[in-house]
Amino acid sequence: MDHHPHLLRPDSTFFFLRSQNFRSRVVLRKTTSGAEQQLYSSLRERNAIASQLVTADDWGNYTVHSDDISIYSLAQCHRDLSHDDCLQCYAASRTRLPHCLPSPSGRIFLDGCFLRYDNYSFFDERTDPVWDNVNCNSTVGVGVRDDMEFGKNAAELMDNLTAAAVANGGHAADGIKGVFGLAECWKTLSRDGCGECLAKANREVKACMPSREGRAY
Repeated sequence: MDHHPHLLRPDSTFFFLRSQNFRSRVVLRKTTSGAEQQLYSSLRERNAIASQLVTADDWGNYTVHSDDISIYSLAQCHRDLSHDDCLQCYAASRTRLPHCLPSPSGRIFLDGCFLRYDNYSFFDERTDPVWDNVNCNSTVGVGVRDDMEFGKNAAELMDNLTAAAVANGGHAADGIKGVFGLAECWKTLSRDGCGECLAKANREVKACMPSREGRAY
């Protein structure tokens, strides 16, 4: 699969410095409700609707209400993916979804797409102090001068991506002197929400220097 090289993200955005095809991370919470059977039923309905939405538009959000539990869900592909690559990424994320059950909350991060469900409406959530995370690759440069040049270019790129993504509806991908990055906001966020989320990701990714790869999610 052909991905843009990447940079990092908090709860609703991505920034990456280099791409790793279909690297995944699964996040879940412990079950807080005894209505597990209703949860399984709601998720089956959610999967059917989400698949239709992603097939049509490369993203979608949907809510399933029942007597015992409501399930809010979001699926979105990065906008640098082709439609076929988006469908492949979404299919891969769905195979990981059963690992989250019977938790009422789950998040699946792949390099090209994101899948989340929860028992509350999170669509306007900009950042999350509990679940936001940063991953810095341990690989560093070959010398101080190299590290300084890389850090300067990466910082400039992150600032450019942050501004461009907010201005362009939540997506930007670019490169500067061999450093490449991508910034992505979920489509349910407002312009202000996207800006706040990316600003946090920007700060956290810069703290990864001089590592050659960083991501916030």
